Amino acid sequence: MPLSKATWRRLAQAALVGASVAGQACGQVRSENPVVSTSGPMGGSGGSGGAAVGGGAATGGSQRAPAPANTGTACSASLRSGTSLQIFPDQPCPNDAQMRLGPFMPQATMNQYPDTYDGPLPRCVITQQALSGYEYRYRFVLEKVVLGPGPFDPKISHGIVFQGSIADPAPGVEKTPCGYVFALNVQTERTPLVTAKAGDELTMAGQVVPLANDQYLAAWAIHSKDGRLLYAAVQNDGGSVDSTVLGGLNLTTGTSALCLRSGPPWVTLHIEAAGQPSCLFDTEVGGCCTLWGHEYLAYALGVFGAYNGQPGGYFFQIMDRAFVEY
Repeated sequence: MPLSKATWRRLAQAALVGASVAGQACGQVRSENPVVSTSGPMGGSGGSGGAAVGGGAATGGSQRAPAPANTGTACSASLRSGTSLQIFPDQPCPNDAQMRLGPFMPQATMNQYPDTYDGPLPRCVITQQALSGYEYRYRFVLEKVVLGPGPFDPKISHGIVFQGSIADPAPGVEKTPCGYVFALNVQTERTPLVTAKAGDELTMAGQVVPLANDQYLAAWAIHSKDGRLLYAAVQNDGGSVDSTVLGGLNLTTGTSALCLRSGPPWVTLHIEAAGQPSCLFDTEVGGCCTLWGHEYLAYALGVFGAYNGQPGGYFFQIMDRAFVEY
């Protein structure tokens, strides 16, 4: 069921502007060396006005501890996350106005459009319970993939449409095989890339769980034929994500605040999978993490720790760069 514009905007607002991401590369999560700033969290890059890029240091001010070895790495040595390099645990976090000065952090949701299918099969009939009842897994054979404009600001809104067939019987699907459409609605200043093509066999999976206080958990994922995670986006306001939806990934929030602010603290997001080295990502940054022998691009947006008895939450996206990238 397509998300409403109000819901889309809510998802978008959950992701503050952050990491420096441009071209075909992604930014480093944070420096592997101590970084010093003379002007606090929002100082400029390098020189005497702020954090030095690449592990160098300006003089004076507060020093940030070195990053752990398992911090998400740079997809390209030429790009760093300016915001992350300029956050310090003993100084105030940037405010909303300061964050808006930075580059735009990509955001996405996976929507379903059953009525737009125009292929040779009958359209799938899926019960309302299946659409709103919060967990699905379909073997999906692609008929076509279309990259085009999205439903919002044409400068940053893109749609990646996956049209194909739900091939096997599934809960809530009246008769299979049948035709169906998924669309990845992306907001990004980059040009999205996708390598999926007609004939590819995927698994489309999702989980939506209502939480207290009109909050919710929503997870969307695409898996390869052999079950490896190709793409996932998660909006989690404090629930528990089914790791099988994410191909075995476990996402947890850290306990140490990255900077000083009222309300829920900004923290790191921990990405873990059995038998794989774990990766850490600061809030509001993008970077790469190697899993199962493949390089994944990840964006960690709005990562908040536990506060006043409430669990932490995050908006997170991860993608195999050989499958899709934005």
